Amino acid sequence: MKRCKLQGSKLNYASYEESSHELTIEFYDKSFRRFKGVPYEVYVRLSQAPNAQAYFEDRIAEEYPNERASSTAVPDVRSKLDDLFG
Repeated sequence: MKRCKLQGSKLNYASYEESSHELTIEFYDKSFRRFKGVPYEVYVRLSQAPNAQAYFEDRIAEEYPNERASSTAVPDVRSKLDDLFG
């Protein structure tokens, strides 16, 4: 799983699972959404976008089927929380 910090937006992190083409977005309010069928190139462009929020709204939000997800959807986040709080 690839994961990157997003700069300058209401989005906090993006995680991408290449085998399933799933993009998980963590928002600053700690909510998560999982987008299905997202090409890897879209994840790369999001991670490199000068304004990730604008790219997300224009190219991802309404383009791909999505659902709410939990922090367990991003194993890296869960392990960091477990390390921090035990």
